[in-house]
Amino acid sequence: MFETIFDKAKVYYQSELDLNHMKIALKMAEELTLKEGGNKKIIIPAIIMHDMGWQIFSEEEKFRIRGVGGRLENVQLRHKHEVEGAVLAEKILSEINYPEQEKALIVQIIIGHDTRTWPLSHEDMIVKDADKLSRYYPEHIDQWSIKFKKNPKDWLDYLNSQIEKWLFTDTAKFMARRYILQKKLGILNSAFEKGLSSTFYNFLIRLECEIAKLVEEHLRKIIILAAKEKAYDVKKMIELYLADLSSVDVYELQKDEEFCSIATQMVGEKGYIGIIDIESHRIVFHQDKRLLNLSEEELEVYRPSEYLHGFWEWHERAIQGEEFYSYYQGMNINKEVVDKFQYVVPLNMKNIRWAIVVTADYDDFFKPIDILNQKIVQSTNEVLSQIGIFSHLLEERTKKLEAEVIERKQAEEELKVAQNKLIQSERLAATAQIASEVAHEIRNPLAVIKAGLFYLNETIPKKDDSEDAIFKMYAAVDRASSYLSELLNFSKALVINLLHVNINEIIEQVIKEIPYKTLFSEVAIIKGFASDLPLLNADPERLKQVFVNIIKNAAESMVEVENKRLEIKTQQEENKIKITIADTGKGISEENLKHIFDPFFTTKGKGTGLGLAVCHRFIDAHKGEIRVESKVGEGTTFIIKLPI
Repeated sequence: MFETIFDKAKVYYQSELDLNHMKIALKMAEELTLKEGGNKKIIIPAIIMHDMGWQIFSEEEKFRIRGVGGRLENVQLRHKHEVEGAVLAEKILSEINYPEQEKALIVQIIIGHDTRTWPLSHEDMIVKDADKLSRYYPEHIDQWSIKFKKNPKDWLDYLNSQIEKWLFTDTAKFMARRYILQKKLGILNSAFEKGLSSTFYNFLIRLECEIAKLVEEHLRKIIILAAKEKAYDVKKMIELYLADLSSVDVYELQKDEEFCSIATQMVGEKGYIGIIDIESHRIVFHQDKRLLNLSEEELEVYRPSEYLHGFWEWHERAIQGEEFYSYYQGMNINKEVVDKFQYVVPLNMKNIRWAIVVTADYDDFFKPIDILNQKIVQSTNEVLSQIGIFSHLLEERTKKLEAEVIERKQAEEELKVAQNKLIQSERLAATAQIASEVAHEIRNPLAVIKAGLFYLNETIPKKDDSEDAIFKMYAAVDRASSYLSELLNFSKALVINLLHVNINEIIEQVIKEIPYKTLFSEVAIIKGFASDLPLLNADPERLKQVFVNIIKNAAESMVEVENKRLEIKTQQEENKIKITIADTGKGISEENLKHIFDPFFTTKGKGTGLGLAVCHRFIDAHKGEIRVESKVGEGTTFIIKLPI
C-alpha cells in the first residue's frame, strides 16, 4: 500500500531535488520510527505526500515564499500549498480505500506541516523531524546550499544553529549533529558504525547534545520568570489605576488613552500586553483595535483558526481564570505567521474579572538566548572538529594495530595470550594519548560557556529562581568537566601502591560501600569465599574500583529480569587467586563481547565507556588477567586471576 501511495505521489514532485528530498525524508522517518516509535500507517504516507502541494508554484515562487530567514509577503500564499497538498492526499488515500481514521490524521498533519510549528501528535513530531533531517543528510547538504544560494560553510552553520528550534526528539538532534560532523570532516558512515573511532565520535556528540539541552532548558526558565514579572508589574499598575474608581466601565476605559497605554504597552520590539474579559470571553484591550469586543465566532472569522495553532487552547484556559504560560502560533499585526509566547495572570477587582496576557514574538523573548546558545553550541562544535583531527590519528593507529594482529595470528598458539595483551596495551596507550589531547582541547570551549553564564548572572535581575537555574547550568558544565577528568585520569601514567591484602575482605568492603537500595534491591547475593586464602601483594584501592565497576554493571543488567542473582566466588588455583562474579542479567551479545574492554565502548547510551577499560588496565598492572563469558538472556560472568 505504501508503494502505491509513493507511485501516485511522486508525479507531484517537480524537480529531482524535491523527489530526492522526499526519499531521504522517508529514510529518516524509518530510522526515527524504529527508535522513537509511532504509527507507520500515519507517518509514512504523511512523509510521502507532505510536499505535493508545492507543484502549483514555480521554482522562483517557491524560493520567495520559503526563503531561509525570510518573511512572508502574503500569508495566504504560504498556506495555499498545504491546502493543495491536503486535497491531493485526501484524493490519493480515498482511491486506495485507506482507513478513515488514519486518513483524517494524515490530512491534518499535511494541512499545517510548514505553517504550524508545534506538532499535533507524536506522529506529527516524527514527520516534522524526518522532513528537517533530510536537509542535514551529508549527501544532500550541497544540493540544499545551492538551492538556497548559500555557500556550504554558511549553510552548515545555519543548519547547526537551527537544531534546537527545528527538531523535537533527542534522536533527531543526535542524528543532525552527527550528519554535520560527517560533512565537516568528510567522515564515512563506516566510521560511525564500528571500531574505537565510532564510540569516540558518538560519545562526544552525546556530550554536545547534553550541554545544548541543559542550556536551553534552564534559559527558558529564566525567560518565563521575566515574563511573569512583567505580567505582575502590569497587574499592579492596573490595580493602582482603578483603585479610586467605584466601578469600572470597560467602554469608557477603552477611550482612556492613559489607561490604554498601560493595558496595551509594548513588550520587546513586537510584543504587547492584551486583556481578555473572562465573563464575556471578549478581547477588551489589544494593540489591534479591530479585535476589540468581538465574539468568539467573529474572532475566529477575523483570525482563521488554521493560523492560530494553540490559540484556542490557551484562550480557553484564560477565560477559566487560570494563571499559566504557553507557546502558540498566530499572526502579528503585519499578518505574518510567528511563534509566540505568553504569560497569563487573572485580575479580580471591583466589578471586573480579566485575564492579563503578556504576549511577545518568540524572537523578542529568545533572541538573547539564541545568541548565547549558538555561541555555546558553536564552541562545542569547534571541539568536535578538533576531535575529528585526533580521531583520524586514532583510526590510523587502530588500523596499524589490526595489521599487527593479522601478522601475529600466524605465530605459534602459545603466544596468543601474550599477543592479545600487547594489542590491548598498545590500544590503551594510544587512546590515553589522544584522550589527553582531546580533554585539553575541550577545556577552552567550556571556559567560554562559563564566561557566558557569568555574563548572564551579572545582567539578569537577581531572583531566587533565576539564580537557581544558573547554578544548575554551572552544575551541567561541571558535569561536562567531570567527563574531561575521566579522560585525563585515563591518560595519566598508572601508579600502583602495593600492600599485603586479603581479597575476601576487599570484596566485602565493596559490597558494603555500594548503596544497597540503589543496586541490590531484590537481588540475591550469593558469596562463595574460600577460607585461608594467601595474601596478595596488590593495590587495594585499584582492586576496589575494579569490583565496583563490575558489580554495578551486573546490577544494572538485572533491572528488567525477574530472577536477580549475583554470585561472587574466590578460590586458589595453583599460584593464583581466581575471583568469579556472575549475574543473571540480560547478557552481552557476541559482537559486543569482542569490544567489551575497548575504551569509550558502551551499550548504555550514557557514561564515558571507560569503566571496563580501566578495569582491564588495573588488572594488567597487577600482572593478572581478566576475561568475560556471557550469553544473551542468561547472564554474564567476569573471571579475574591475580598472582599470589
